[in-house]
Amino acid sequence: MAEAKKDAGNDAFRAGDHEKAVKLYTEAIELDELNHVLYANRAAAYLALKQWEDARTDAKKCLAMDASFVKAYLRLATAEKELNNHEEALRVVKEGMKLLPSASGKKSAQKKSGVHEFRKLEKELKNKIRDASAANRTPDARATTEEAMMGGTQELGQRVMEAKFKYMQVTNELNEKELEQRTKAIISQSIIEETKSKDGAEVNCYRAMGKGFLMQDAAQITKDLGTESTKLASDIDNLKKGQMLMKRNLEDANSTLMDHLRRRQA
Repeated sequence: MAEAKKDAGNDAFRAGDHEKAVKLYTEAIELDELNHVLYANRAAAYLALKQWEDARTDAKKCLAMDASFVKAYLRLATAEKELNNHEEALRVVKEGMKLLPSASGKKSAQKKSGVHEFRKLEKELKNKIRDASAANRTPDARATTEEAMMGGTQELGQRVMEAKFKYMQVTNELNEKELEQRTKAIISQSIIEETKSKDGAEVNCYRAMGKGFLMQDAAQITKDLGTESTKLASDIDNLKKGQMLMKRNLEDANSTLMDHLRRRQA
């Protein structure tokens, strides 16, 4: 059902009906909220509607679920650019380009792999940053440079704190899930042992279901436990990816702040 909504959203997007595409992607997300592609697709639709904040939020959600999804980097960088966060946009572009496959010399191959789009945006951002830097060197701008630097320090410091909070948050969630996984593994082993008779044959047994108990056969119990274990392992894998992304964001925020402080002292 979610896949059908996604396909319909893709059709609407290609037809230029971006508001309808957002609606359909949203409905798909309600059915499958862990599908990172849906957030990336909705981010693209938000960009087409010039809803930069919404596009940035969805692109970040996608990367929190799958830090290797290259298209989300391009969409996040585009949103940051439109929000005039040029240095942050350039950082995101560079992160995304690390994941790109090496392209051949053919322009069509570059475009297909995404290299062309990333390089085009990278060049645009570098020009904007260069122009802003040149403007800061004009006589009128020099008078307010120190004030701007002070404000920049506070903003970058706040960004570090936010990145640290998000990293700690996802780390705590991961620790809780891993503890849950270890606990359930012990409980599952105990349940499986209960389904074995002394001679090793499988036997039916009662299993807690809500406030009551239900007789289940050993094969069904083993299957249910396996499904729960797989779901938990998937959740942990997604959290680990999110933790890696948050760690990189924290490291980048710290690096940007340190560079800023060094420029102030120069």
